[in-house]
Amino acid sequence: MKKKIAIMLVLIMIISTTVVFAEGNYGQNVFEWGKNQLWYIALLAIIIFAIKFFAKKMWVQLGGLVVLGSIVLVIVDGPEKLKSLGLTLWNIVIGG
Repeated sequence: MKKKIAIMLVLIMIISTTVVFAEGNYGQNVFEWGKNQLWYIALLAIIIFAIKFFAKKMWVQLGGLVVLGSIVLVIVDGPEKLKSLGLTLWNIVIGG
């Protein structure tokens, strides 16, 4: 049974990566595909920890996870937002 599940997961991974190489702009396609996969991995991790905190009734940690998790998901979805935030903070601190 475990072997069948492993084979199925490998096939799903192969099929999902073929879309990346279907068009000519490989670099941009790989970046977008990787960014999408990373977003879903981060979302899954946030959901797992949220369930754990909810089950143990750790409300403060759950609130912190929601805030931190939303920040992480925004950064993963648009890395250029982090760059613009850094430049804004730099201009405020340095005064440029």
